[in-house]
Amino acid sequence: MRWVLALLCATLCHLAAAKSTRGEVPGYLLMLFCFVSTLSIMGGLFIRGCVFLADKDFLIKQKEILRLFNKVHEPNRFKEQVEIGKIYEPSNNLNRYKVSPYTKEEWGEAGAKILPPVQAPHLNHLFPRIASRLSHRAATNPAPVKKLVRLCTNNSLLPRGKIFTLFNDKHRDEMVLLFESFLFSQDWETFYKTACWARDRINEAIHQEPLHLTNFAHTSERALRSKERVRSWSRRPGRKPGRSLNGQPDRHGDKQNGTIRNPEQRVAYLGEDIGLNSHHAHWHMDFPFWWKPEEYGVKKDRQGELFYYMHHQLIARFDLERLSNDLPFVKPLGWNQKIVDGFYPQTTYRVGGEFPARPDNFEFQDLQNIKIKDLMDYDRRIREAIHQQAVYTVNGDYYSLNDSTGINTLGQIMEPSCGSKHREYYGALHNYGHILLGQITDPKGKFDMPPGVMEHFETATRDPAFFRLHKHIDNLFKLHKDLLPPYSRDELEFPGVKIQDLSVDELTTYFEDFDIDLLNALDDTVDLDDMNIKARVRRLNHKPFAFHFTVESDKENLVAVRVFMGPKYDWFGQEIPLDEKRSYMVEIDKFVTKLNAGQTMFHRKSSESSVTIPDRETTKTLVAKVENAINGRASLTVNKDVRHCGYPDRLLLPKGKKGGLPFTLYAILTDYNKEKVRSRFMLCICLSHELNLRQGGFCQPFDFTFRLLAQIQQFPVTVDGGISRITSTGIWREAAP
Repeated sequence: MRWVLALLCATLCHLAAAKSTRGEVPGYLLMLFCFVSTLSIMGGLFIRGCVFLADKDFLIKQKEILRLFNKVHEPNRFKEQVEIGKIYEPSNNLNRYKVSPYTKEEWGEAGAKILPPVQAPHLNHLFPRIASRLSHRAATNPAPVKKLVRLCTNNSLLPRGKIFTLFNDKHRDEMVLLFESFLFSQDWETFYKTACWARDRINEAIHQEPLHLTNFAHTSERALRSKERVRSWSRRPGRKPGRSLNGQPDRHGDKQNGTIRNPEQRVAYLGEDIGLNSHHAHWHMDFPFWWKPEEYGVKKDRQGELFYYMHHQLIARFDLERLSNDLPFVKPLGWNQKIVDGFYPQTTYRVGGEFPARPDNFEFQDLQNIKIKDLMDYDRRIREAIHQQAVYTVNGDYYSLNDSTGINTLGQIMEPSCGSKHREYYGALHNYGHILLGQITDPKGKFDMPPGVMEHFETATRDPAFFRLHKHIDNLFKLHKDLLPPYSRDELEFPGVKIQDLSVDELTTYFEDFDIDLLNALDDTVDLDDMNIKARVRRLNHKPFAFHFTVESDKENLVAVRVFMGPKYDWFGQEIPLDEKRSYMVEIDKFVTKLNAGQTMFHRKSSESSVTIPDRETTKTLVAKVENAINGRASLTVNKDVRHCGYPDRLLLPKGKKGGLPFTLYAILTDYNKEKVRSRFMLCICLSHELNLRQGGFCQPFDFTFRLLAQIQQFPVTVDGGISRITSTGIWREAAP
């Protein structure tokens, strides 16, 4: 399947972020493509140089891939793909599904440009398992596609038009079968024909994580605010193409999910934000809990640790937003406690009814296969493992948590991923929590209600209970961190280096209007030209700013710089002690820079932050670029280092207040030569391409306790930036028509 890299590694991963960020949510097939591209990267098929120019063969294949994303809720309207899907029979081509290296003849000229030598000796020390694969052909592996065809023939698959959720075991198994059918395809022709065969046979959500449902204010296009509005957007004869029905984009209301009587309404704009939901969904695409590292030959490096880091950042960032709106920090959920705050999504699926609502003061309920008592037992066993500093393995042994890999082991158990040391004993605390919250109003299935927002990664952050669930899980990680030995002075000191000054420009936030293109999500007909139909949503943004450093060094040094933002005062106006404040610190940038001997001054723009990504191009723009390149009107450059996973850059700062809200900035400099690790996967997928930290290095030094409360402020490598005020202008910036 490594040939997919040629078409999808950079361009479609770029498309993944574009669609989610712009509201054109990517299909599940796109997610699978990104997985396959990831696997290809791990297999060593790196583009020679970060950027290459797409040739005609590449562009034509890219065009066919993009066609598979078009109007997935409708039958395929491209006749060539329809004919291929009718003629091709995977069961008659089982010998074409295998895991093997590919030659120039199998790839064609386009693939030859990015393929390394087949022997790939440069991979031996990084990926010995994959490097060994490149030296011989693997055995044929038709099992997934055989089972998929059999289920399809027997009408045993989830029908088209039905709601898909990754948390349903049967749905997920079907999706994995399709993924493996793509993964084990021998070459481009096999993959493409398999995709065409599945296009109109497989449920559109399983095939492409559908573009068929739209929510005006949320990441997932599964949801539309009202059926009446959908009907009002139906095409009318005689309308001029290229215009919306009323001449202006329809604007989604500002209420989100409640009124002023609901305190959580004050921060709904963050949980409802398209970019935030997209970030959460894309992380789980990059690190799927169902991933089989041994079978696929690719280990998701430090998946458990990154699970902790990503969700901890989300919670800490949400807490800062709550302070901006005079709300207390998030309180963790309890399995035997009432969920005080209800949630009313006010959205509907394209088919299958409304997203279920949850009244105030609701309690967790037993499901058919998930019992509250079992969840409390899993919770207790995890706490016991943390206190014992060792987890119980499936072989009856104990695996230590008292080292730098312990946080990764714990994260694998919490989610859990396939790396869990004992899935049956420690359960699935995170996944079961999502399912329980999603089905809380119909636990027995009495009313056949559809999945809740918590049962889709694309919509989960909409529910305030998402942050309460993850605060509970984050507290377990904190318990583990607090029991480990605290950082010593030697671990944090950087002899000969001292930050003399740290300042930041004025920090100002504002709300703006943003238009989402709905064209690919609505019903239409090939007999009429496309119309310009958009929804307008409100979102948070900030003015550009920069950090300014003055650092003294006794010699040349290559340093890793981390910048954190945290609260100065709690919601009562009392200053927060440092040892308590560390739980609310948000890492807003990390980068590598060179220090000269003597004094060095350098600046870092907010737009350069390695933990964020900007808005991406829309699908419509990408399709136009491919068409222009094919017709010779322009060229298409593909950059393999474009990241599609990251926090939205416009959400880097919390809202603040009109009169200004004080926050604390911290900067930490460490020796990069002691920090760096060689992990191609993390560099290419979800973190900065310029900085990758050692095991256990995330959130340093705020992840461990301090021996003295003010100890960190005594280090010459650390500067308390003092009070930086974030001012909300209250300005409403209108989108261009």
